[in-house]
Amino acid sequence: MPEKELYFDESGFTGYNLLDTTAPIFVEASTDIGNEEAEHILRSAYPTYKGDEFHFSNFWRQRRKRPLTAFAREIGPYARRIKGFTIDKRFCVLTKALDFLVEPIYRAAGHDWYANGYCSRYVNFAFWGVCQEGSPELYDAIVTAWQRFSRAPSEATLQDIQVLFRIMANSLPEGPDLIAKQLAIGAELFTHFSELEAFEGSDELQVTTVTSIVAAWRRQHDQDFVVHHDASANLFRRKHLLMKIIGPDAPRDFQHLGDGTSVEFPLRVSDVRPLNSREHPAIQLCDMIAGIAGKLKAAPESDDDEQVLRDVVEAGFGELGFNGVYFRPEFPPAQPERQSGPDAVDKMMAAIFR
Repeated sequence: MPEKELYFDESGFTGYNLLDTTAPIFVEASTDIGNEEAEHILRSAYPTYKGDEFHFSNFWRQRRKRPLTAFAREIGPYARRIKGFTIDKRFCVLTKALDFLVEPIYRAAGHDWYANGYCSRYVNFAFWGVCQEGSPELYDAIVTAWQRFSRAPSEATLQDIQVLFRIMANSLPEGPDLIAKQLAIGAELFTHFSELEAFEGSDELQVTTVTSIVAAWRRQHDQDFVVHHDASANLFRRKHLLMKIIGPDAPRDFQHLGDGTSVEFPLRVSDVRPLNSREHPAIQLCDMIAGIAGKLKAAPESDDDEQVLRDVVEAGFGELGFNGVYFRPEFPPAQPERQSGPDAVDKMMAAIFR
């Protein structure tokens, strides 16, 4: 059976400061649409376009926003051949803080934090408690403190979050205080569960998103995959790590993912190859999709932007369903399942470091 070729491009990566307000959303988009078919889609939407390549930023200029509906009409029928993953960066920072500080407490008590998507549901609960029962300022304080520690882990920055989260735990009203207490305990026990010297931060985006999308493709197709990604992506600095996870030599296992879905490993990606977007309409198509998806998740900058995006959704872009890391009104049961062997992250780490 021939290998299936997958194409990827991203939008919104501005480095590892996940609190960068200029690009609050990160999106990875993927299709199995090759160059010839991709060029047909793009040219059908924009038959008179004279640019060197189709790039979303060229169409998000004031005079060109409206024609995005033409692209949406062309791409809507291809929804099944498009996968994507969207990350609200600020929400992702909260997710990582809970993952590193609260998950070890649950694990020590014999619970599987990841089973049946408990982790993502719990982050929704925490976000709601912090923002709705607390305040946006409280949310900002928590994610800013964790981001500062994550980007420069040391005894001093660890002590900073220990003191801050304990002050919050002792001063907040009932509701938000629960999350603060868990964060405070997790920060105080951080070195019991993790090695501070080995902690490399929690700001990685691209390996996570590509892995999640390939897993979605694996549930749909049985062929081995070749992944083609825009050559400019920072992803290729971590290709060795990525291939350990998604490559053909990963341990055989039926893996339960953090969002509650399951997929069989290995994901059987034979290679991850860089492509020059200017020479490959398949990459340009992914760029257009990722750019629109990012704008749809970000707060519109004007009433005109909001109307343009509403029209884009109604024209066909709304047929595309992207998974991701962002708030949903889905909340967890009282307790996660009991632990029964290695959890999803334990298995992944074993694959990486075997």
